[in-house]
Amino acid sequence: MKIDKRNILNKVKEFKGLFWKNIKKHFGIFLVVIVLILLIDLISIISPSFSDFWVKYVESLRFHISGKILDNFSFSVGILFMNYWWILVSLSLVIFAVVVFVTRKFMATCLVFLKMLVGIGIIVLFVLSSSYLIPMNKTSISQKNNWIGEEYSEKELYTYGEFLLNKINELYPKLNRDENGYLKLPNQMEEEAILSLKNLSSDYPELKGYYLRVKDEGSLNMVTGGFLDQGQVAGVYMDIGEIAMENNLAIQTPEVICHEYAHSKGFSREEEAD
Repeated sequence: MKIDKRNILNKVKEFKGLFWKNIKKHFGIFLVVIVLILLIDLISIISPSFSDFWVKYVESLRFHISGKILDNFSFSVGILFMNYWWILVSLSLVIFAVVVFVTRKFMATCLVFLKMLVGIGIIVLFVLSSSYLIPMNKTSISQKNNWIGEEYSEKELYTYGEFLLNKINELYPKLNRDENGYLKLPNQMEEEAILSLKNLSSDYPELKGYYLRVKDEGSLNMVTGGFLDQGQVAGVYMDIGEIAMENNLAIQTPEVICHEYAHSKGFSREEEAD
């Protein structure tokens, strides 16, 4: 059978023309939104005061809404997705194939799935920009308080380290432990962490308001294989509006809870969260 190359080329050109026509028709608004998000990111880099405004009003509202929704789940949605994203992708491909087979409308199905993919990408871009990039560009604590860095000699640092070590050894026997020697923390540790941070809200107004419910990543170990445990991470704040903790690292829990809560309040820099 003789293959008509000219006819094939015409079909390909027709498909390309139709494809780009549909892209311009259906994805113009998506392009505008992406450009707008990138423009906001650029402004935040140039203007720390804009970043301050965004964190105080826009990000706090987004965080409050997403946090309230995700708090209804007893497990961490973010960590579950990070471990099983491939199942969602595989399922999407299967659904795509079934829809194409049933409807026989390949182009229309491609457009629908492409719109969904681009829409999800835009949401992810906005969340990352709002919760991480823009807060990274806000006025730092040292700038707000006019702190001036000081240089310390090696001897001074050694003396201070020795003081801390002696203080730790002094307090170590006073820690409450169970019959196996493991550290026992009060059940209300999360509430105490929130109260401690709110007590600082007179100096740092960002610490006021709503606080997330900390998710115990140990509740997901059976299905995720212990994401945090494998990564040697005590806790993590996810930009979608969740905090997950590794329950096997109890001695770090008070500091980690406060650290991750600080991230959720717009302190993206690690040194500021500490």
